[in-house]
Amino acid sequence: MEKMNQIVDLLRNNDLLEDGSIELKRLKSGTTNGVLYTIIVNKKPTYVVKIDDPKIIIPTQEFFHAYKEVKLLPNVLYADETKEYIVYTHIPGQTHVNRGSKVAWMTILIKQLFNNYKRIEKDIPWGRVNGIPRKSWSDFNQSSLEIAKENIGNLFPEKEHKRVEGLVNEMKKYHSYDEKFYLHGDAGVHNLVY
Repeated sequence: MEKMNQIVDLLRNNDLLEDGSIELKRLKSGTTNGVLYTIIVNKKPTYVVKIDDPKIIIPTQEFFHAYKEVKLLPNVLYADETKEYIVYTHIPGQTHVNRGSKVAWMTILIKQLFNNYKRIEKDIPWGRVNGIPRKSWSDFNQSSLEIAKENIGNLFPEKEHKRVEGLVNEMKKYHSYDEKFYLHGDAGVHNLVY
């Protein structure tokens, strides 16, 4: 909590945090190894602080900056010089209950996020930011499939593994269309609202 108090003081001293009553609420981190807090100003969730390894904070900041015009994504308020944390706007919503139909969510994601993805330079390797570079999108998908199968193991029946493998193999037919885009990688609702 001491770190969070320092962050709040820094934001106030730089006139980035309005005056008022401040509460801090630690969030369940979900799929991140980092620590998340909501800064609540005058009883209204206003900002999220993500404290994590610089290898995570840097691409997070870069992604939010690259897609700052996308209203589904938060705006960066402040990024620590050492890249140990980032502060961005809070986006209210539900992640597990009363969130509406998947068709409605997918329509919003497609129109407001996926349709706005940007092409990236050809000399940037395929794969995840900070991940193992791959020669092609097909190589990346094949490697991801093998890792996923290993992690999932027998939680899926072999028939399901084969079905996914068939889909990955089907995508290989389209390698000549391999254009690179800067993707989020996990556009689950839990990564868009808090």
